[in-house]
Amino acid sequence: MASREREHAFSIELKSREHFKSIKLGNGGKDQVFVEGFLGELLGVKLVEESMLEVTGTNGTFRLDVSWKELSKHMKGLKGGY
Repeated sequence: MASREREHAFSIELKSREHFKSIKLGNGGKDQVFVEGFLGELLGVKLVEESMLEVTGTNGTFRLDVSWKELSKHMKGLKGGY
């Protein structure tokens, strides 16, 4: 496992259980976790305090602890360039 300073925390907050689709734990004897749901129509994407990516939809919010520097580094290869 990577050191905590290199890991990125995340959270998913949904407004209702009806927007939660599934969670799968220990698929095939492995320690994997799969979480799935519906954020709904995209309302906005922003970087909060230069360290948290926040994606907001009509059904909830996804947050990822990541800096703009890290995001741009990994987005350079995407179509449209950043």
